[in-house]
Amino acid sequence: MAASIENLYQATISVPAEQAGKPNSTQLSDGLLQVLVKVAGRSDLLGNPTIDAQLPVAQDYLQQFSYQSVTDAAATQTLILDYNSIAINGLIKHAGIKPLGVQRPVLLLWLANDQGGQQQFLMADSAVVQTFKSEAQRRGLPVQLPIFDLEDQTALPVSDLWGLFESSIQKASVRYLPDAVLAGRFQVSESGFNQVEWVIIDGQSPQRRSTAGTLEQVIPELVNASADQLFRPIVAPVSYNLSHYQSGIEIKFSNIAKFSDYIQITDYLRSLPVVETLKPEIIVGSDTTVRLELDGTTELLKQSLALEPRLQALDFTYSDDGSEILHYYWQE
Repeated sequence: MAASIENLYQATISVPAEQAGKPNSTQLSDGLLQVLVKVAGRSDLLGNPTIDAQLPVAQDYLQQFSYQSVTDAAATQTLILDYNSIAINGLIKHAGIKPLGVQRPVLLLWLANDQGGQQQFLMADSAVVQTFKSEAQRRGLPVQLPIFDLEDQTALPVSDLWGLFESSIQKASVRYLPDAVLAGRFQVSESGFNQVEWVIIDGQSPQRRSTAGTLEQVIPELVNASADQLFRPIVAPVSYNLSHYQSGIEIKFSNIAKFSDYIQITDYLRSLPVVETLKPEIIVGSDTTVRLELDGTTELLKQSLALEPRLQALDFTYSDDGSEILHYYWQE
């Protein structure tokens, strides 16, 4: 029961209410990492040399930003960062990872808490569920909530959920046809400290875990554990055949100031009879690099590009393997 993720290349960060203007470098790199984790479906990207090298230049991947007020917290607002999808996908592929795509498995969420010895279901409007959904959105994890009608409560009494009885949880979940189920119980102290135990059921052996801490500490752990387990079968690192991945001729275009410039250039390249396929590689700042598979010679490509008045040839160099690299300047 896959679901489509919206705003896949968008990050949200809580910032001071008085902040205005361009985000700082830390916020941009945090947002870039958030989007990379969401697109790749992996939480272990830090330490990848390709990813680490690009975080300090996160502004080169930014497409636009905006601020959104937060009604329930006057001291903060939400910074919304939109990153270039082509550049993000190119970076992830260069890191040897396959983007997960917008269609994701769905997680059904059953949660209960204990308040003063009284066990109860946690409904959609509870702080725990709202925080979970917000964090799941950051990970690109679709979440489904039960209806909690009479059928649900008959199949899964709150006492069975509190006991994390797998047979009852699975029985109550059948009607929703989820890809996986997370059932958890929160025991909250007067100081707000949470003791959490949960089980993830996804068709494999159920995984039981526990953690403790504030809500801001335990919810990301639950979400990351769920997403990592649910996505693991479909996010294994891609073993690229580099000779194929780097085949074709590399062309770098400078002065690509707008996304519309990129569209015009790629549409023009694809229209050329000599170009068989175009593979976007990476966009950094105003520089765009693509690879072309040719149905003809490099000289024929150069002749075709010379006919486009908006392209100025800058230099032609060679890579370590002897293949030619073309460099053009875009003049709108």
